[in-house]
Amino acid sequence: MSSEPNMNGEYALPDAVRLRRHLVEYLRGLSHWAATVRARRNLRAEIDALERAGVLDHVLRDFDMTRSDMNAMLDADPETPRSHEEVLEWINLADRLRSDERRWARDA
Repeated sequence: MSSEPNMNGEYALPDAVRLRRHLVEYLRGLSHWAATVRARRNLRAEIDALERAGVLDHVLRDFDMTRSDMNAMLDADPETPRSHEEVLEWINLADRLRSDERRWARDA
């Protein structure tokens, strides 16, 4: 990247545009990372509150989940449910997921 001005005293526009584009992409990635960290922290806080209230195992049982399933969910990317829903919509299974077939939904 050239930081030298051209003959008119102006900096090369293509380099400035390229630098700006890279900076914007970097900041978007950083923002996504921060949102992911916040989402995981918030989810963990909600689960901890259920544990303190003594109802976590009841909630997990209602969704036919184990603590191991819950930990896998915590380790997953917070965007996974939205991506999962989009795939199910695409293959026309979203209505079944929304139904009361909880075991099928969990397995999916």
